[in-house]
Amino acid sequence: MMELQKHAEERIQQANEEYEQLRRSSEQEITKMSALLKKAEMKIISLQEGVDRKSRENQELTQLCDDLINKMGSGK
Repeated sequence: MMELQKHAEERIQQANEEYEQLRRSSEQEITKMSALLKKAEMKIISLQEGVDRKSRENQELTQLCDDLINKMGSGK
């Protein structure tokens, strides 16, 4: 009986150690993934700002071209 109890306790301890190792590994993976997600979110924000800036520049250039075309058309 004593040997069976000792064996069971060893198995429980081994299972607890494996669980703890998996828990730490999972926490590290979550931390890593969270950092990668934050980096990706920052990249998306940066790209969106670039798109917005280019859109404004295109609108301004289009307006300038339209103004020039109108001036050329009315100058004839």
